[in-house]
Amino acid sequence: MRSISEHLAHTAIAFMARDLRDHPETVVLEAKRCLLDSLAVAVGACSAPVSNIICTWAREMGGRQEATVIGDGLMVPAAHAALANGTMLRYWDYNDNYMTKTGAGLHASEIIPAVLAVAEAVRANADSTLKAIILGYELAARLCDAAGKTSHSIGPRGIHHGTLGLLVAPAIVGPLMNLTPQQITNAIGTSGALVMLGIIDPMPHDCNTMAKDVAFPLGNYLGITAASWAKAGFTGPTRVFEGEKGLVASAFGDDYDLEALRRSLVLPWKRYAILETARKLFPVCGPLLGVAEAMHKLVNENNIDPNMVAGINIRASAMCAHHDDDPHGFYAINKETADHSLPFVVSVLLLEKRLGREQFSSQWLKDPRIPRIAAKIRVRADPSMHFKGDPGYVEIRMTNKEVFATGVAARKGHYTNPMSDEDIKAKFRTMSDGFMTEDTLEKCIDLVYRFEEVADISEFMRHFVRS
Repeated sequence: MRSISEHLAHTAIAFMARDLRDHPETVVLEAKRCLLDSLAVAVGACSAPVSNIICTWAREMGGRQEATVIGDGLMVPAAHAALANGTMLRYWDYNDNYMTKTGAGLHASEIIPAVLAVAEAVRANADSTLKAIILGYELAARLCDAAGKTSHSIGPRGIHHGTLGLLVAPAIVGPLMNLTPQQITNAIGTSGALVMLGIIDPMPHDCNTMAKDVAFPLGNYLGITAASWAKAGFTGPTRVFEGEKGLVASAFGDDYDLEALRRSLVLPWKRYAILETARKLFPVCGPLLGVAEAMHKLVNENNIDPNMVAGINIRASAMCAHHDDDPHGFYAINKETADHSLPFVVSVLLLEKRLGREQFSSQWLKDPRIPRIAAKIRVRADPSMHFKGDPGYVEIRMTNKEVFATGVAARKGHYTNPMSDEDIKAKFRTMSDGFMTEDTLEKCIDLVYRFEEVADISEFMRHFVRS
């Protein structure tokens, strides 16, 4: 019987061998939406502190000029470009996400920088690039779906979803690099043995750091590196999942359902997880989105005066209440923590009535009004609120005894309440403001929706270099 790594390798090659037209039009269109949304978020972070650090490192490392770094246009080895661009994509915590029925989650969009970098390096055509993006979403989701009857298999055990980059990247880029099934299996074994710990996303017990921004990008970097080694003959453990000291025994736990994963890899697929991808209306942690949307609605529809607020009562999913309540006020430390902090997000929305990139500046993190408002917030986990739609309920009590309240069952951007194409385009325009001319901006949007017509991935990536 084939190992799971071997199944991943054979499935990847078989999937990539199929014609793009064999997939439903809805799936191909969704891949383009995912691409545009991801590029929007990455472009908006090309000047972020962590992006500058990684890009400076990539410049100093040098090497083959294979792939483009978004922003300054630096040409670097594909693995370096995937790491740099992936860091930009992750920085704002604004990229799409996927949640299983048990609460295990991931940001499958984080595979896109690896696909674009390798596609550019090997001169892959647009069809192959789109197929690789779809494949990335599907394999990542299936690995997450196998987390078992409870989410305890991954998150609470200290295994960050960035681990999936180590497991998925070799399977996605392998076919683009013309690797054999055995070479892809070796690459998965090599990079998959380097599991990342959940301490890089430790809220609410400790603050987040820049390490969160590079978790999945490092998986891409190591996955591409392992694929390059495997092509040259490097070998890795074949049974990295099910071996006696493999991922299930050492990290994922017995609830991780290898047989369900094995069945889910059999082609053709009737269900596409990419169609269950959720996008973000605000640059905050996923479980917080329903609360943020409800608060945004209340303060804008009722013109609430922050000075007249007596208290704010919030009901949210248990996941949100546990992960994002931030009782220690860690939000003041850095942006990576603020976007996971319910008190910060709610307080800023009360003060500004909006929440975008500018609200995560150092001035806002240190604003003395935030802790005064945060002290008025009470958060309660509501068992009736399932995390799947990132729900939220907000009640604002005023000093004059008025009460304003509203709730969100499935927040805007969830696949049951999706953002429209115009919403995604507007997000791209907002995140690209000041980065490129209006003409270039509109051309980029058009190119993504006509991606099959792109003749040269390098030329396509040059559109995302600062003008």
